[in-house]
Order: sequence, then C-alpha cells, then structure tokens
Amino acid sequence: MSGWDAGAGQTAPAPAPAPALRVGAVLLAAGESRRMGGIDKRRLELDGEPLVRRWLRIFSEAGIRDVVVVLGHRRELILPLVEGQGAVVVSNPDHRRGQQSSVLAGLAALPAGIDAALVALVDLALVDARDLRALIDAFAVRPAGTNALVPFFQGQRGNPVIVSAAVAARVVADAAAGGAGGAGGAGGAGGARQSAPAPDCEDDAVGGLRAYLRTHPEEVCRHEAGSDHFTVDLDTPEDIDRLERRLGRPIGRPQAEE
Repeated sequence: MSGWDAGAGQTAPAPAPAPALRVGAVLLAAGESRRMGGIDKRRLELDGEPLVRRWLRIFSEAGIRDVVVVLGHRRELILPLVEGQGAVVVSNPDHRRGQQSSVLAGLAALPAGIDAALVALVDLALVDARDLRALIDAFAVRPAGTNALVPFFQGQRGNPVIVSAAVAARVVADAAAGGAGGAGGAGGAGGARQSAPAPDCEDDAVGGLRAYLRTHPEEVCRHEAGSDHFTVDLDTPEDIDRLERRLGRPIGRPQAEE
C-alpha cells in the first residue's frame, strides 16, 4: 500500500469546533501504475468520473481552494482531466525516483498564506469531502506541539496526511539545501530516532516529508477515523475487483498507453 507508515505518536482528540484553517492540497498523480497490469489508475472511473478529477471535486466540496496536482508519467493523458478545474498543475520530471520527489514538487508549488498542507494519493477511491473535513478539524485541535496528523482505521495507517505550513516550508527548504530534511537532518535533529509516519515508497534518498516525519515522531499525532475510507487504495487489478464487489457496480478501467 502506498502511504504513510506510523509507529509512535500521540492520538488526536475527538474533533471539536475548530477555527477555520486555510489548507492547501497536493494531489499526487505522477506515477506509472506499475502494479496495475496496464491499467492507468489515475483515470479509473467511479460513476463515470476519473479519480484524478474526482479528487478536485472533493477538495472543492471540502472548502479547499489551494490545490496543486503533480503530474509526471504520460502527463498529456492526465492534463485534459485537470485543466480548467482551478488547480495549479506542476510537472515532476523526476517522478521515476519515487513518490517523495512528487511530494516535494507539490509542496513547493503551494501558495504562501496557507495554514496547513494536505498530501493526497490519487488512488484512494472512497475518501469524500466529509472525510477531509473531519481530518482538517482534527488537525485544528491536535495536541500542542504536534505539527502533523495521520489517519488510522482499526490500527491501519491511511492517507491523506496533513502537516503544518511551517513543516511543509521547512521540508522544501531543506531539500533545496541538499536534503537536510532527511534522516537526522532538519533543524539539527541528528542521530537515531524512533520511527514515525513515513510513506511507503522507493525514494529514501530524496529525503523530504517522509524523512522529516520519520525523524520527528514527537510532532506526529493520529486521527482515529470512523471508516476505512482513508485506508482503501487501488494498487492492483485485484484491488479494483474487491471495490467493485463492495460497491456493487463496475469501475471504468482505461488502459495505460505506451
């Protein structure tokens, strides 16, 4: 599962009335769907709506106005689906290095003035606007001293993850300075530290948000979700089959184009 591993970390309290936050969202849609057997999961259609466009609708319904979509593999196939939808589109020429290179590209493109950054994976097909609002509300009332929130359901980690704008900016600056946000890097935090939320991807060497959260477990809190929407992703054709059985209707499967 592509996502954010988590070990230690505080548990976020039950959401309470929270101040309005300006949240920027990064949608990761640069990958090659390597495990899909020729299916482009970014263009999978749920009720006739491609997943990549569905996310833009959900962001809008959740009140998120600052959205960055990161494209990479076969950019020309996805661009028509996201143009004119109010999102900033950035290209990641290094997308083959792994997910973290796209995370960094997206965070760097978020505007100034946001309070937090939400990083979403395109293949989460069940997350809706209510889920995002619950996540944002939980972040707004997170324990003092924490700067990141990861959703969980029945012990399983999920996505999206939310971090403060200060953490997002720090990660981008450290990466630009040569990867200081990597293990033991950001803010002078050196030495071995307890493992904390980190994305399950290939590019440890990139550093970035994965390394930051791993080396700063005290800044991470858990959001105990009320459903499995944050943990159901689509990595393989078998995942699609399971979701079709659950929903009781077919999912459109556009083929990847060489």
